[in-house]
Amino acid sequence: MQVIAVEAPSADRDAIVERVGSLLGWTEAVFPLEESFWATATLFSSVSSGRPLVLVVEDLHWAEETLLDLLDHLRLYAQPAGMLILATARPELLEVRYGDDVSSHMDVVRVPALAASDSDKLIDGVLGRSLLSQHARSLIHRAAEGNPLFLEQALAGWIEEGVLALAADGWTVTRAVTQVRMPVSVSAIFAARLDRLPDEERLVLGGASVAVTVIDKQALRAVLSNREVSVLDGCLQRLIRSGLLTASASATDRDELTFDHASLRDVAYEMTLKSDRASFHERFAGWIENDDGHGQSDGLIGHHLAEAHKYYAELRQLDAHTRGLAVRGARHLVSDCQRMLRIGDRAGAERTTGRVVDLLSACGPDIGSTDLRLMEEAAKLLVTMGRWREAVTLLSPYVALGHGPLLRDLGVALCQLNRSYPSSADYLEGQRLLEIAGAPPNRDIDALASLAGTWKGVDDARARSFYRQCLDLDPSDPYALGNVLEYAIAADGDLSIVEAMRDQISEANRRCRSQADKGVNLPWAFFDSGKFALLLGHPDEAIASYAKAVQLTTADHMLLTSLASMDRLQGSSGGEIPGASWTRRLLAVARAVRFPSAASLAGIGEAYPLPDFDEHTRVVMLAGGTDATAAGWLEHHGKTIVESFGDFDGVIISGGTKDGVAGLAGSLRQRHGERITAIGYLPTDIPEGAVVDTRYDLLRRTVAVGFSIAESLQAWADLIASGCGPSGVKLLAVNGGTIAAAEYRVALALGCTVGIVAGSGREADSLVEDPDWFAVPNLIRLEPDVGSISRFLSAEV
Repeated sequence: MQVIAVEAPSADRDAIVERVGSLLGWTEAVFPLEESFWATATLFSSVSSGRPLVLVVEDLHWAEETLLDLLDHLRLYAQPAGMLILATARPELLEVRYGDDVSSHMDVVRVPALAASDSDKLIDGVLGRSLLSQHARSLIHRAAEGNPLFLEQALAGWIEEGVLALAADGWTVTRAVTQVRMPVSVSAIFAARLDRLPDEERLVLGGASVAVTVIDKQALRAVLSNREVSVLDGCLQRLIRSGLLTASASATDRDELTFDHASLRDVAYEMTLKSDRASFHERFAGWIENDDGHGQSDGLIGHHLAEAHKYYAELRQLDAHTRGLAVRGARHLVSDCQRMLRIGDRAGAERTTGRVVDLLSACGPDIGSTDLRLMEEAAKLLVTMGRWREAVTLLSPYVALGHGPLLRDLGVALCQLNRSYPSSADYLEGQRLLEIAGAPPNRDIDALASLAGTWKGVDDARARSFYRQCLDLDPSDPYALGNVLEYAIAADGDLSIVEAMRDQISEANRRCRSQADKGVNLPWAFFDSGKFALLLGHPDEAIASYAKAVQLTTADHMLLTSLASMDRLQGSSGGEIPGASWTRRLLAVARAVRFPSAASLAGIGEAYPLPDFDEHTRVVMLAGGTDATAAGWLEHHGKTIVESFGDFDGVIISGGTKDGVAGLAGSLRQRHGERITAIGYLPTDIPEGAVVDTRYDLLRRTVAVGFSIAESLQAWADLIASGCGPSGVKLLAVNGGTIAAAEYRVALALGCTVGIVAGSGREADSLVEDPDWFAVPNLIRLEPDVGSISRFLSAEV
């Protein structure tokens, strides 16, 4: 990897090697997926050395979602000389992944059936010299119907049946034939071939099939532990000669075996008895555990243990051994889920958590003390992902244990499930469990804080009392402190308590930053940090924190909770908290984007549908600096930006003045008026010296005094009202100051694809170095040339 990355920028080289190595499982280090995607794209960019790059991916239908996401990221990443991603896949991938929108993501070439002449070439390629008559060839043509796999398997079947035999002059037909016995499906072809194998060889294929794709020869010996080495090696040689298995050496010089075709593996697996499958999976998991010294294979080990447990359970072997497999499998899968959440693979964590619940539910309530830690970690996963009903189902049998962390998470889940009915029996039971978890001897601060939250809006005096108890135990606990401040501000009608507790608030804010850096308590660490920044009078820092919180949000209740918090602060402070109205608008817009419903769409505030919009309208936001530094850069590069829009046909949204980047939109409208509509957003009170650009087609005003993030948020609200979501919008970022910094981060948080013009200065260049943002998949670094920028503008999103 070091050799491959030699052309990468020296400042990034080590980071690229570490992150790509982590993505490939070569290192122990764990990085967010966004960083690994950035590293992969940068590596390909450096490898191409200014030449067009072709990336070939075979059998994409077998890919995990992570690989598909990476390819989507690479597709949008602006390579200096362009990149062609060429992939082979089954048609069902397009339907499952892209639905009716496939044409906006890629060009699809559907491969037709082989013509008769091409089929003959394939026959000759497979057999070499042969005396195959035209009659025999036509039989194969009709049976295979132009499918190359069917044709190859038809020939293999004839050879195994003795219809074809190798003579001195090549392959020849040994007897008269009138048909090719071609099964109706690919699976049936392979099943027919495997049926003809001796039992021992079929069992070897079954053992190899548990590995799905590739199996190490040593691993296969472990899977088939009761077979003599000489017998196993003999079977393998015959299977390799027959073309059912292929032997090769891996990058680590291990002997590896692969199936000749993926469907062959599936058939071999299905033809293996469940009892054999169970033992094969268990032994394979054990072999990986012994071979994996760094805990890099938790997901794989957990999968095989879960499969072994499933088959033993189906065979009614519900004994201590089977239960032990469930616990071992769950432990590995929980560890893998935690890794996925750290790197931002939410979808993967969701899938795996379901398997964890299935395994632990099968264990029953008779869990040993050594397994309580596992139950705690599983419960924490469910609470983190808002899977309340599953948490209740899993944890309810363990109430009698009186174990504080389990009582806490069960209490949280019960109250969340029934939050609309705070007088219901289940809600009250949740509060009771939280009280037990928060009282001695447990004295769990998180339980006390959660209990306080259940009383908010029900009995605020009691809620405030519990939050105070939390602060007595931990004076800078962010969650408790934030809520105590809200109640105090409401009671006092002003912000006087903020000054009195400034040091405490600053310490809590530092703790939030520390949590975020460690990847824990997300997204709440950013929500709390944003609140503290607002109260401390740092609105720009607050917007950055809230934007990151929005980007990490996984459930609607997170945004609803933060909106309610903002409403309490604004309604009780006796005056406008600087930045609070922007924050509330951001949260409302984010909710409409991430969790669309009639209620969330109504909550975005005043919004005005843009004229002549439909789902095909292309939209680019042009954002950046308007001061002297931006003007200086544009003096040298403005022509490049204008030329990059040469083929653009759509809407440009910008700042509505003649200054800096905003003035470029007017220039583009003037130059390409027949293809470009320019829409500008301005505050009601424009600062002295700013000149409104009348070349724009439409100018909209916000109620703000002076320029701020309010204009950008209004534009997003209008786009949403027009049926245009952020995922279909691009933002081109050039230079920029404080306002532009907020615009860039808000756009990224909402899902817009942001292209940063490299070297344009200030906040544009700072963003690609920001550890919170530099590696998110929708942030693209663009070279300041016409080719890179125009490719970014023309790429589908």
